[in-house]
Amino acid sequence: MGDTAKKTSEDDEDEALVVGEDSAFFDLSRQKISSWLLFSLVLGVVLFVLDFAWIDNSGLGLGNAFIHAVSELSDSPE
Repeated sequence: MGDTAKKTSEDDEDEALVVGEDSAFFDLSRQKISSWLLFSLVLGVVLFVLDFAWIDNSGLGLGNAFIHAVSELSDSPE
């Protein structure tokens, strides 16, 4: 986690206690290789399924069926 900011009544009596974290904080030294391998594996499987089911015509090719169904709604190519 990133730096945590705390304000007390000494800092400003009108403001409540503020605690937060830096959501964009990234520390490479705290990363595990196993987490990156799992991420890569899951991403690869998702992209393969997307290619087979939606994009590739030799697979299921649902993308072409979708385009054909939508193009039937209007004569305009847009």
